Amino acid sequence: MRSLLLAVLLGSVLAPVQAQTIWSRPYEPNQIALEAFVPELPNDDASGRSGATFLTVTRSLSENIELMAELPVARYAADNSSAAAVGTPYVGVGRSSTSAPVLL
Repeated sequence: MRSLLLAVLLGSVLAPVQAQTIWSRPYEPNQIALEAFVPELPNDDASGRSGATFLTVTRSLSENIELMAELPVARYAADNSSAAAVGTPYVGVGRSSTSAPVLL
């Protein structure tokens, strides 16, 4: 009983982990998608080549189970310098349902 109470107390004190984005369902099963986001930076010296890119691959294992992988890449480019970083890759299995998809 004490260990359960301790686990509940520690769980309420710890900050939630938000390292991954909330995934939406793939548009089509068995797809490869490339998404690019470009920020609006009117007061910054960033060029149009700055932004984030996500390479996503999904593969249906059955009618309701999908294997998914995603690789995020961020890039910042200015007049005199540029930098790029590869984010944490995500590999997981999802239960695809029209009412309640679940990602693991």
